[in-house]
Amino acid sequence: MKAKQLIILLSISVFLFNNCKKGANDPLLSLKSRKARLSKEWKIKEWSVEAKQKDTNPLAINPTSSMKRTIQEGLFYQKSTGNWGSSEESGKVISALWKIEKDNKWNKVISFTTTLNNVTTTTIMESSGTWYFLNKIDGYKNKERVAFTSLVLKETKLDSYANGTSNSTENVTKWNDGDRIDIYTITQLKNKETILERETMNKSTQSSTLETTSIEKYLLVKQK
Repeated sequence: MKAKQLIILLSISVFLFNNCKKGANDPLLSLKSRKARLSKEWKIKEWSVEAKQKDTNPLAINPTSSMKRTIQEGLFYQKSTGNWGSSEESGKVISALWKIEKDNKWNKVISFTTTLNNVTTTTIMESSGTWYFLNKIDGYKNKERVAFTSLVLKETKLDSYANGTSNSTENVTKWNDGDRIDIYTITQLKNKETILERETMNKSTQSSTLETTSIEKYLLVKQK
């Protein structure tokens, strides 16, 4: 009887270990499923994305360019570079939330203010869509990666000038389901903290000489 109980306990332990430990920084054991741990309202504590573009066409007007954006310690920073030189913007984060639902829907809101040439700009980026785990493939474990399908992206900008006037613009992009998918590796999935990372490289469908690479990372902490 004791041997049977021991076998059952070992089987449960193996199941929990296989279900929990996926990413390098995952907990060894957890009583909550990966979906339950990911399905929360998260605060984006840190976010960084760096994209580089290269055009190998010898007649290219702008052969190389780059853009870097970061959110850290409640501050926003952006730097763009190219053959024109470089430009920098910095400001404060108003909101940075990512809500991932159990019904496989998600929505994200990032808003911040920046000041450049005496113009203060408030930017609000709202996006939403659906999400799902990826199965074991290409050397990755089952549910080690997660795919976010984007359906709507709305970016609103409000420019406030020194003379007291202002101007607002709004740009809305919509995709069909499956047209825009971002795949992240879950390097850490804890109940109160999660890290998502991705690295991409693609060529333009309109020009075989244009290549874009990007590295992106999110550090999410559970909202109280």
